[in-house]
Amino acid sequence: MPEFGNLARGWTLGDGFTLAQWMLLGQEVGRLDPFFRQTRSSRRKPVFSVFVEGRGSVTLGVKNATWNRRIKDSLHEPQHGSGSVTLVDSDGTLIRNGRSVIQVGDKVKIWAGFARSGFIDGDLVPRFAGVVQDPEVNTITGEITLALQDYGFLMKNAQTSGDFSAFNTPKLLVDELVNRLNLKAPTWENESGLPSTFELGFTDPLSRRSYWAIIHGALLGIGYIYFFDGSGDLQCKRRDNSFESNELFTDSDIGWIRHKEMAELINEKSVALGVAAPVPWSATAGDSIRWGQSNYTPEDQQSQAQFGLASDFESEEMLTTWDNILPFARDSVKALKFPRQIYNMSCPARPYLDIHDTIRVDSDRRNIHGQMKIIELTGAVSAASYSQRLTLLSERELF
Repeated sequence: MPEFGNLARGWTLGDGFTLAQWMLLGQEVGRLDPFFRQTRSSRRKPVFSVFVEGRGSVTLGVKNATWNRRIKDSLHEPQHGSGSVTLVDSDGTLIRNGRSVIQVGDKVKIWAGFARSGFIDGDLVPRFAGVVQDPEVNTITGEITLALQDYGFLMKNAQTSGDFSAFNTPKLLVDELVNRLNLKAPTWENESGLPSTFELGFTDPLSRRSYWAIIHGALLGIGYIYFFDGSGDLQCKRRDNSFESNELFTDSDIGWIRHKEMAELINEKSVALGVAAPVPWSATAGDSIRWGQSNYTPEDQQSQAQFGLASDFESEEMLTTWDNILPFARDSVKALKFPRQIYNMSCPARPYLDIHDTIRVDSDRRNIHGQMKIIELTGAVSAASYSQRLTLLSERELF
């Protein structure tokens, strides 16, 4: 859902409140509604804030900041987010002996928003949190460019293997891996449902691989995606769901919008079987055994007839038992058997929009209309401008 930081919702009389609840006519509580109005104003003054571990706020020295966070339209392992911050060392406190005092691995957090009368720092929401991968120093200009990676980078570098039988559900396993890196506990959608009740097929022993890959395998069978949000919290959300932001983008809001590619289409799914199948599908266990899911419903057959056979194979050790292969293959085909399109769109920044939010696009100029889910978000902010580029996955296109 959208990132609002610590901005609270505002209320006015008529929104379900009464004078007996100590709400005065026209009174506002919080800064979220004024923030929305400022975001849509024709005159906006960007503001931002950057904190670095061990240094505190370095905002006064920031020339510009960028960030990119994304998920994939497909079932495959997603990439993690990245960013950059360019600092001007005007007082000689950031560069010493030609080297940056900000080190590899230092944590960085970026907030962005717009100025507001009466508030010194304006209204800000968190946009990126991660670690420094490389501090590049330019001694001629006195600038430092920090190459940043979100916490998914740490999870890709950390590896493990062995007996995880005590963590045999997605929630138990993911929570344990995140805890091992001293990160904040993940935020789950419907955590008492499948994340807590789905039993992973094989966790003793897990083969050696990265935390990031293990999380992907753990969430694959329940149809969940995962990403780090602007606050640095791991979000685990249903792939078939999204948050309706009620944001409308018309030609007056859109810088440009272009078709990128068709999203992944799957109308036949095969999964590696690690144990003997039950009667009447009996087979011996082994790597050479593959159970195929095809023509599961009349719609799958229709998809194959219209668009050709689009098959996909999965080999995930935590999805190797019959009980979890069957629903996984069925749900994969159900969700991905008809074409969806991916678009790139440039627009004035809406700081509160986040990955997995749904927006509506109405572009008469490009004849692109429909509900779109944000699967990638790129932002760039400086003292003069705040721009945003979104990668959108069509949910319901209108022509």
